Amino acid sequence: MEIKVIKVHFSKKNEPLKAFVKVQLGDLIVEGFRIIEELGSSPWVATPQSSWRDSVTGALRFRRMLTLPTNVKDELEQLILKTYHSMKGDRTNGEEQHS
Repeated sequence: MEIKVIKVHFSKKNEPLKAFVKVQLGDLIVEGFRIIEELGSSPWVATPQSSWRDSVTGALRFRRMLTLPTNVKDELEQLILKTYHSMKGDRTNGEEQHS
């Protein structure tokens, strides 16, 4: 399966969420991957998710929207992080970058 990063959109805010990523997995286009980098930690990739408020407790809940085989997930995460690091120094004010 061909795996390709289509777009990286860097956040303009100084927060742990550093970028949103759009990828191609074979014939599928998947949006909503996120790169998280907390102070003092290495960046990591979060898969697309949906969120909702629990009607009983009011707590914010999350559900993963995509489950990938481990080998595909590992390859995808490596590619996303490699692309993120290579583009990180080239970005200007959160503009979208295409690879």
